[in-house]
Amino acid sequence: AGRGQTFGRRVRARGILRALATAVQPRRIGPIEIHGLERFPESANRLFEHSKREFDWILLRTADYLNWRYAHPSAGRFSIRAAFQKDELIGYCVVRIGGPLAHVADLLTLPGRTDVADALVLDALEIAAGSGAHAVVCWLLADHPYFELVRGRGFIVTDATSGCLVKNEELEPDALDFLDRPEVRVHVTAGDSDWI
Repeated sequence: AGRGQTFGRRVRARGILRALATAVQPRRIGPIEIHGLERFPESANRLFEHSKREFDWILLRTADYLNWRYAHPSAGRFSIRAAFQKDELIGYCVVRIGGPLAHVADLLTLPGRTDVADALVLDALEIAAGSGAHAVVCWLLADHPYFELVRGRGFIVTDATSGCLVKNEELEPDALDFLDRPEVRVHVTAGDSDWI
């Protein structure tokens, strides 16, 4: 399989009633509390500053950007879910809802906190089921730190791949060639595109 992978997962109907009952309620998984947000707090800036060290290439994820992308009324239907531990933002997941197909638009945690990513993925599946979605899609590269845990939650790897088009008149033609090297750590999600 190539470096770019798309995951797909069918949401089982038996989980819908449970998801409807819990989707709007805060969830606690051990010391991690997950709940919905209307807007990203300023602490999202600290999360991004810590998280970006895990990757060689990641697009901007400040509170201002995330609120513009996912919380603005014209952005579309997104469910913003945040993970906290002792009142500290340690991760978030944004789910694009509305219709039979939901998307994990964005997922980011503190470095090394795959437990938080796993809890957010489980929460995302419940949010998607509660919204009426029949399937959930998550875009990840095969060497991403969350790849195996997402696959372990029942997502299947599809053959679909997606290219990346960046238009910037100031970039040199070969400025992004480094992204083709397999050792480069890249964080790209569906929310980084105009696709959703």
